[in-house]
Amino acid sequence: MYAGYFMVKLGPGMASVAQELADRMAPIYKASKGFNRVTFFGDYAAGEYGILSLWASKEDYEAFYRATEPQIRQVLAGMVEKPLVRKGCDVYEPKA
Repeated sequence: MYAGYFMVKLGPGMASVAQELADRMAPIYKASKGFNRVTFFGDYAAGEYGILSLWASKEDYEAFYRATEPQIRQVLAGMVEKPLVRKGCDVYEPKA
């Protein structure tokens, strides 16, 4: 399993915008090959928002990101206070 992490700072007072984006993105995640789960989260006071997603493989996550990155950057253009942070990593699931 593979995890994708995406973080952005939109600024305070942008919770409704972040929630609207999450509502728009959730079906895209769910329809993607290798998708397992996605969680959208935010620190509303700081205006920082993120996405944690789980995938069957690194290849599935990377394919999803390559396909959606242009749309994400276009939607967020002019709203982002800090550069986007994106990371991926392997997931270990304990045997017990």
